Amino acid sequence: MIDLVMPAPARASRSASARHVTHEGRRKRLRWIPAQGGDDGVLKIFLSLLIVALLSTPALAFSTKPAPTSALYIAMLYHKLSGDMPDFTGWTKQWDTYQKTEMADRPALLESRVGEMTNTFNLMTPAEPIVVQSRIRLSGYSATNQGFLVQNFNDVTFFSYNYMGKRYALIPGGMAKYQWLKAPANMADAIMRETDNGASGKVTLTLISMRADPKPLEMNGKAYNLLMADISKIELWSKDGKTLVWDSQIGESKGRKDLLNLRP
Repeated sequence: MIDLVMPAPARASRSASARHVTHEGRRKRLRWIPAQGGDDGVLKIFLSLLIVALLSTPALAFSTKPAPTSALYIAMLYHKLSGDMPDFTGWTKQWDTYQKTEMADRPALLESRVGEMTNTFNLMTPAEPIVVQSRIRLSGYSATNQGFLVQNFNDVTFFSYNYMGKRYALIPGGMAKYQWLKAPANMADAIMRETDNGASGKVTLTLISMRADPKPLEMNGKAYNLLMADISKIELWSKDGKTLVWDSQIGESKGRKDLLNLRP
């Protein structure tokens, strides 16, 4: 799990889907079949009740939780955006596996490892998504405003990585926008259940890198290499990490809102 850090605002002033099983999909699969004789009215009532039940039940999407981006990849991406080649030989010689390898086998391992990292570095593009996994705390559900307050997200939040003795700060732009977790009322119970009543929720952020600052910045008494990125998606997962409970697209989906507002 990546460290989520919130430095003092003054020190950081320089810093900048999973497929849902939707109610709409369920509804489209319902087809009217003419009944025989007096059963017609009974069948209409049954289908009406079924549709109401489906629309009032929160949908949890089963999917595969994406793996978080490694500190090695973050370090390489920082150098890629900065326009300089990392010291792959030096990195490899500090690598635990290299240190534990017999002396006679180290030259071959060094050559192989440096070659792999060089190839990866050459093929990297800023468009590749960065995946961050972290924890959040939520307020109670607001029925008036249809959502939760994320208590540990703000404009000076960043994610901290360490690789080979250097620190990297992944700074998500517009984090304050995601301080409000918007969700329909029929999802509130599921969200609270999977976050231990808001005390600890597991979120996955998908970001796209924008630029790197070549000059390190001191934050919280430590020097960081800064990597700026834009958030493209946030997902809230169940406690066991197997079920997608909510994602940021739910709050923006007009079609879903319209569907939830349907009445028989």
